[in-house]
Amino acid sequence: MPTPAEEVKTRLDIVDVISEYVRLKASGINHKGLCPFHSEKTPSFMVSKDKQIWHCFGCSEGGDVISFIQKIEGMEFPEALRMLAERAGVTLRRVNPQEISQRQKLLEITNLASRYWHKLLLDHPAAEPVRKYLKSRHVDQAMIEEFQLGWAPDAWENLLKFLNDRKFKTEDIFLAGLLVKKDRGTGFYDRFRDRLMFPIHDAHNRVIGFGGRTMKSQEEGAKYINTPQSFVYDKSSVLYNLHRAKTAAKEAKQIVLVEGYMDVIAAWQAGTKNVVSVSGTALTPDQIKLIKRFTNTAVLAFDTDAAGQTAARRGIDLALSADLSLKVIFLPSGKDPDDLIQTDKSAWLKAVAEAGTIMDYYFEQVRSTYDLNEVDGKKSAAKILLSVIAKLPDKVEQAHWLQQLATLLNVPESFLYESLPRPKNNNYSPPSSVSSAEPKDSLAAKKTNKASSSDTLGAAERLVALALNNPETIITLQKKLPVELITDEILKNLYKQLNIYYTKQSKLPQATGEGALSAAASFNYDEFVAGLGDSERLLAGKLSLLAVRDYAELDKASILEEVNLLLSHQRRNYLLGQLQILATSFKQAEAAQDKQKLSLLSKEFNKVTKELSGIE
Repeated sequence: MPTPAEEVKTRLDIVDVISEYVRLKASGINHKGLCPFHSEKTPSFMVSKDKQIWHCFGCSEGGDVISFIQKIEGMEFPEALRMLAERAGVTLRRVNPQEISQRQKLLEITNLASRYWHKLLLDHPAAEPVRKYLKSRHVDQAMIEEFQLGWAPDAWENLLKFLNDRKFKTEDIFLAGLLVKKDRGTGFYDRFRDRLMFPIHDAHNRVIGFGGRTMKSQEEGAKYINTPQSFVYDKSSVLYNLHRAKTAAKEAKQIVLVEGYMDVIAAWQAGTKNVVSVSGTALTPDQIKLIKRFTNTAVLAFDTDAAGQTAARRGIDLALSADLSLKVIFLPSGKDPDDLIQTDKSAWLKAVAEAGTIMDYYFEQVRSTYDLNEVDGKKSAAKILLSVIAKLPDKVEQAHWLQQLATLLNVPESFLYESLPRPKNNNYSPPSSVSSAEPKDSLAAKKTNKASSSDTLGAAERLVALALNNPETIITLQKKLPVELITDEILKNLYKQLNIYYTKQSKLPQATGEGALSAAASFNYDEFVAGLGDSERLLAGKLSLLAVRDYAELDKASILEEVNLLLSHQRRNYLLGQLQILATSFKQAEAAQDKQKLSLLSKEFNKVTKELSGIE
């Protein structure tokens, strides 16, 4: 009977799961993308649909679908398994409440609070003013239910008592950000009172926090308040509505960014399904990472007031540095997206469709801000626009906008080019296309466009990699690659297990001839790795992906040629290592004046040297 983890992995496709975090592109039989665990510009992160594993050749991280969720979500194994089990429809055993992690407790609290407040908004007589307010904002019943909007009553301990009655501890409710400590004495009270509630979800549709809009006059408190930082909610790492918008963002190949909750609901109701909100803050680095999981283009629709423009500029600078492509929606003066949609939905949809480039935005800003007939105005405009043009990664694009700027300011283009800020590359060092550990004459080494700068795999690793993906090579390896030639213990164990597997498959004392060919033909990767230890299983996954990356295009004759080259290189490395050991032994024997040992060492040294000279 399979374990829960095995059942979960069987039901899920690792490519589908990882695609929610990394934009993957098909690469032969595998998929590749930019690694989410380290900064890189050339994809070195690979996912195998066939073997249901992933590995990054840049940072050497790798594993299965559960280990991926553990790492990217910062979860322990039980929590990652529970999350994936829900997705896969696998029922896990019921656990004692004491076994549930703190994070899971808080998620249960926020989920129940969301359902409770939603029920109150729908049915409670005292929520009638809130329902009327939503109607006045053109939020219909379908949107109330779609976004699970709620109402927190105007009471000090309403939610606290509700959750306490359901056996949730006051301290846990406080840690979820739903309570405030009393200034005097002991005790807590509800953070949200008489507010329209907007549940905030993570990318996996789990309620992690709330935004609350007051139903009182603004003089009585802040118009909007949010859940504070908690174990499950970090405002800088969340985009409101991403869990709904991510699929549409992938399909549209862009995501629309607005400022407020009501902007999102209005845009969604108008038909813009790829819309999210930054919840009134400037775009953050973590939010940019979230966006890049699903698309590489963001369309900014920030408010036209001063705060909105400042937020837009800060977000633009961060996005450019993160290589996120940007467009900007030009809203009428004094309008936010919600305002525009309520007065003219078609104008909103047209504005989204005709969103200008980021440079269009900056040019429009300087035109409306500075007097370009004056020298000071030209200087200010040039300073702003040149700093942005310098950040553009494409030289042709830079040249185009320099021409536009020269025309706008009526100054020589050559002057602007000389004034263009130059990027600092003091820390740059060109990557090596081929690892020094790899034989320079190998076929993989000749494919310099495929080798990673951090790929330090030697000949032994590549030989085992080839055996994993090209089982027919095991016949040659069993004859020419003794286990003793491999020094790394994990690799040695993996190679031993591979030999044992083939021996069992061929049903012969030693896998040679037709028996080995039959074993190769019936090689089952999943069956093989199921019997490995954790370290060997991870290494097998890494090497299997490496073989696909570097050798997938080779025919059988070329693979055999590569095996022979690597065998020679591995033998050479082994003999060079033996010479180093012998040299050390010579010194020790000379110091001890052991003539008999010196004679034996001399013979062995000559033997190794002769064999080394015979290797091409």
